[in-house]
This record gives sequence, structure tokens and C-alpha cells, in this order.
Amino acid sequence: MCAKILTKTKRNLSIIIKCNLLEVRNAWGYSESRNAFVCRLDCAPSRRLHNHRLPITSRASGKPSKTNACPAQTRSQFQFQFREICRWASNSCGRFLREMHAIEPASSGLATTSYVPCVHYTTGQTSGTDFVERRVATLVAERTARRQFFYGIEVVALQSGQPTCLDFNRFLPILPTFVSIVWLGTEYCHVNPIDRVKSLQLARSLEARIPVLPHITAYCLSQERLDQFLALNFTNVLPIRGDLVHEIQNFTYSWEIVDYIRKQQGDNISICVAGYPEGYTSLPQRQDPAQAMRFLKQKIAAGADCIITQMCYRSETIIQFIKDCRSAGITVPIVVGLTVADCFRTYCMSEHIAGVHLPPEKREELLLIHKEPQRVAQFFVQLSLRIIRDVLDADVGVYGIQFYTFNKFEPIYELLKELRTLEILKD
Repeated sequence: MCAKILTKTKRNLSIIIKCNLLEVRNAWGYSESRNAFVCRLDCAPSRRLHNHRLPITSRASGKPSKTNACPAQTRSQFQFQFREICRWASNSCGRFLREMHAIEPASSGLATTSYVPCVHYTTGQTSGTDFVERRVATLVAERTARRQFFYGIEVVALQSGQPTCLDFNRFLPILPTFVSIVWLGTEYCHVNPIDRVKSLQLARSLEARIPVLPHITAYCLSQERLDQFLALNFTNVLPIRGDLVHEIQNFTYSWEIVDYIRKQQGDNISICVAGYPEGYTSLPQRQDPAQAMRFLKQKIAAGADCIITQMCYRSETIIQFIKDCRSAGITVPIVVGLTVADCFRTYCMSEHIAGVHLPPEKREELLLIHKEPQRVAQFFVQLSLRIIRDVLDADVGVYGIQFYTFNKFEPIYELLKELRTLEILKD
């Protein structure tokens, strides 16, 4: 029975992708019909194409149908339907995924076109006072010592092929402590000179007004190219191994990059690294979190002075990870990474990239509202708020959050408003 449902579900969902492509282009202004439509499906206003019937769900109520249920617990029905919807949403967003995190090879010979950052600063940021960029690890340590809640944001330099627009006025009255900027390994591999990489151009533009944390990945990274990066004299960096390997790269693991940077730059640079509360979830076979902890200790021993965790939707897992770090002798400050998705498609994209899933009961809740972007956004705002409060209440010495924005800022603004109302985020 389950096999028949799987076949019917795939067929029904494929109809959604293939139908009325001309209407899609006209309605939402996309030039790439099939992929673009599915990428936008759950963020778009409800239309007739949303009214499809999935085999195990009642069209009227949105609840599991008794006639199509597999002989297993009700939860498995929700999980099956969720996986199918999310899998199609994720797999059909290939172009968007490559743009955001470069998880698939890009075409060779990327042109080094001009990049003009789109940034609107606050009056305070442009007051004329000379700004001296601070080390992110130092900022995190100082705020942690004061038990002061703070946040940073992660952004990508491009959005839909255009420079990402950042308006810091929207974050007022309390600005991010830092801005973390994603490195797209396959997109940036052949961009020369390295200062033409768009993420670094954005970082160079921002560093005069706010601390920036540019990323760099091991993919395609030779020692010569890393030297070129270090010659740009950024104050902060976040090295990441990445999931792909290129034959010319000289670094296999992120700890090797950390070690090389620390030996070359000494204490002139802050090196943040990724921590994984659920282990390396992006790998085909999930590793034991204990193994991930051993790798993290290796990165700290190599010279990293700050940890930013991978996104996670389980308070207890995050809290236990922090405790495990301290038990393992890791004393550097930790910032918790969270995703506040603006719609179902963004959640699916993050799940596809990072391999991190909502708890089963939360997936059930999300499935029932996945066609309603506003309710989905509010679902993630409240979930993130609960996680933040749980981490603070646990009193584990962590007070900072990095928001993985995917360049979707509206739910971040809403969450910051909630945090200010609760007097968690304050001057």
C-alpha cells in the first residue's frame, strides 16, 4: 500500500510542476518556468495550483485520510507527506540553491562583472566618526561576559542575480553585532583576482561601518589563493570545509585552514569555526556527534577563537552541545545559529542544504500550514523565540544568536521586535 501511495504522490506532485507554465511566467514574472514555479510555490499567493490533492490527506480538512493510511502510526503518514512535499520543493530549486550556497558545480569561467553593494546605513553608522573594526571573537566574549544578549546575521552577496540590499535602519534600535557573509565555493573558484569575489567586495564595503565575518571554504582552495585572501587583511574569517572536493585544493579539512591562517597572521585575525549540535548532518551518512566534537576540538586547538553553531531546531540538543563543549575543555565563546524561515520553501531549502530537520511533532504542525506563508513565518518566529528563551534559561553562558537569513529579513525583523518586547534584546 505504501509503495502505491508513493507512486501516486510523485505523479500528483509532478503535475503541479508541469502544469500551465505560461501562467506561472505571467503571474510571478519568472523566466525559468518549471524550477522557478516550484521554488516560489509555497511563498506565492494561493491559486488553483495550490488546491492539489495529496493521496494521504483530506482536501477539505488537511488531516490524514483513513482510507489511504498505511498500517503504521499516524505520525508516519505526516512524515511521509512532509518528505514528499519538501523533497519536490528542494529538488526543484536547483538554480536558487546554487546561487545561495553553491551545492552543485557551477559553469566554468564565471565573469568577474562589477559588483556595487546595495547597503543603506543608519545615521549613526555614517556620522563621520572613524570606525575601527573589532574582532568578532572579542565582541562575542565581551557581550558574553556582561551576560548581554546580542545577534549577528548571515547574508549572501547576491539575490536573484542582483546585489543583496541591506537596510540597517530596519534593524534599529539595536544593530547586528556582526554580519557574516557566505562564500560560494563553486561560484567563486575561478574568480581572479580574489578581491573580485562578490562576497569579499560586500565585506570590504561593510567593514568601514560594521564588523564583518567573511567565509572561505576548502573547495578549490590552494595555499597561494589563501595567501591572496590573507593579503586582503580582513579582521575576521570563518573557514569551512564544504561538501565538495576539487582536485587542485591543498586543504582537506577546515582545521588545516585554521592552522595555516593562525600561523601566518598570529593574533591579528579572529577565526570563527562551525560547530554541529547534531553532528555532520549534510553528509550522506550522519556521523556521531561525538566525532564532530573531536573535530571541533581539533579546530580550536589549531587556533579558532569562536564557534558559531549549525542551525538546529531542538533546544535540548543545542544546550547539550554547549555543555559537551565545556566538558571537552572548549572554552571559546559560542554563538547559536538559527534559521527563521519566511515560508515553507525556505525551510525546505535549508533542510536540503544542511540536512537539519524539525522534530517530528513540529513537522506535523508545519505540514498543516505549509501553504500559508504568513503562518509559516510566524511558526518559525515563535519556535526561534522559544529556543532562545530555553538557551538563556539554561544558563550555559551563551547569549549570542546568528540568524541564517537566506536573504529573507522580514521574519528576522519580527523576531527582533518580539525580543525587544520581552526585554531580552536591549541597549
